[in-house]
Amino acid sequence: MPRRKHHHKKDKVFFFKSTPQFLKMAELAHLNKEFNHKTNSKESIKLLPPQISDTVITNGGSHKSQQDRLNFTNNGIYAYSKCLAQDVVQIDVHSLLPTWAFNLRLLDHKHKQLFLRKKEIEATPNYIDNKRLVNERKRDKDNLNRFCSENGKTKNEQYVNRLRCTYSGMNMIYDMLQFWGLENVINCVNDGFIIRINTRNFDKKYQQFQQRYQRKVSQLTFSMKKWNYALIKNDQEYLLFNSLTDYKCRNHCFDVGANYYEITGESLREAKKNNHVNSLILAKAEKQEKEAVYIVEKQVFDQDPFNKATKENMERLDEVKKIMNEAGIQDINHGILQPHYYRFELDKNDSQQSKEYINKITKSMLSNQIFMLENPLLVLLIYSVK
Repeated sequence: MPRRKHHHKKDKVFFFKSTPQFLKMAELAHLNKEFNHKTNSKESIKLLPPQISDTVITNGGSHKSQQDRLNFTNNGIYAYSKCLAQDVVQIDVHSLLPTWAFNLRLLDHKHKQLFLRKKEIEATPNYIDNKRLVNERKRDKDNLNRFCSENGKTKNEQYVNRLRCTYSGMNMIYDMLQFWGLENVINCVNDGFIIRINTRNFDKKYQQFQQRYQRKVSQLTFSMKKWNYALIKNDQEYLLFNSLTDYKCRNHCFDVGANYYEITGESLREAKKNNHVNSLILAKAEKQEKEAVYIVEKQVFDQDPFNKATKENMERLDEVKKIMNEAGIQDINHGILQPHYYRFELDKNDSQQSKEYINKITKSMLSNQIFMLENPLLVLLIYSVK
């Protein structure tokens, strides 16, 4: 069970040492039975406006201005940095609401047994290959989520116990973000987050992370996966990529769900729920997603500007240029010039710069930077910092 020193008996919400005072006050207000959760227009009162947790401004060789925003809502904590990042990790907490309902002793005997059985199934090696166990786990999960969502409903339509679980989980996730460093967090959605790997000993630190939180919270489990690239659009939308056969697409412009809806006008999630998915259209939607991810991989993640996809596009531009010439359009402003790409790197062999921190700053500035010129460079550039 959670350590009592972190737990307030009065409010029955689990706080961590890192839980901000403003968040504690907001959560306690929302859990007060006298609190009216609706405005005059019957809209729900949000827990808090988005919080700016940190502001970093640096001047010098590499100008940087950064604001980390955290959005604490009645459903959880959300945050994102719109970016392309390399070497990241996604950590997902399993069954956040039921885990906290268990720890706060809000499950009745029946649902407590379901919760423990679900954890037992998840701990079974290769259970995912056993259809009976997979179906049993899904039934238990749906049953628990339904119970947690309705537990503690009052005459004022307040889900008091649900909020207790949500806020306890939110406080835990916030503490986890602090553990990894807010500057490394590029995405957080309720019960999971994506962070940049900022240490060579990541696996050792992850082991410390597991031990730290599993000591505090009983029956807490989570999963972790490393990714080569992350393309973050917003808190709900992102693309995680290792290879064309190993990626996670949550971009609603070109993922399977978006493609399926565009063809059928029907939500794929609803179709799955009602067991009437059109398998042919689903296959087409999956193919479209793979094609879109292929383009992103070749044009964004692949650092070689002369890869196959770029060459194909150059050939198309050459065709356009020929057609324009045949049409009599000779104005240089109307022509499409083939760009020349360059990437600069430190030449440590010829460099007389011995100070490593200068090389490090320079390398970080040039990392993944591709420069485009209309004309090819006629001289050989040797980069040397003096």
